[in-house]
Amino acid sequence: MAFERSGQEPVRDDGTDTRYELIDGVPVAMVPASGAHQVVVGNSTAVHDRKVKLPVYRSIASVREIVLIDAETLYCKVHRRLDGERWQTDLLTEPESLLTLPAIGQAVPLAEVYANVDLGEDAADPS
Repeated sequence: MAFERSGQEPVRDDGTDTRYELIDGVPVAMVPASGAHQVVVGNSTAVHDRKVKLPVYRSIASVREIVLIDAETLYCKVHRRLDGERWQTDLLTEPESLLTLPAIGQAVPLAEVYANVDLGEDAADPS
C-alpha cells in the first residue's frame, strides 16, 4: 500500500475504493460521501477540519449538508447547499436549537446531540 498526496487530500492505494486521510500521521478511512456529512470537531483537528476537509466536502456535488459539531462546546455549524456553488451556513449554540437535516430526514435538539458530553461551565463559542 502506498500513500501520496493528491492536491490537498491524502490518498491510500489499497486496491479498493476506500478513501483515507492522514490524521497525526495515521491513515484513517473516510466516511463515504452521502447527502449529509457530519464532522465532530476537536481542538486537535479544528483547523484541518475547517480549512482542508470542509472545502473538499463542499466540492463533492452529491453532498447537500455538512455538519461541524464542536466536541467541547455547544457549537454546531450546518452548511447547506442552496444550488451549485452557493451555500448557507446556520449556527446553532443553544440547547433548544433544532439540528434539522432534510438530506437524511432527521431533526434532533442540540441538547440531545450533546447529552453525553461534559460541557463544563464554559460552553461558549469556541472561536
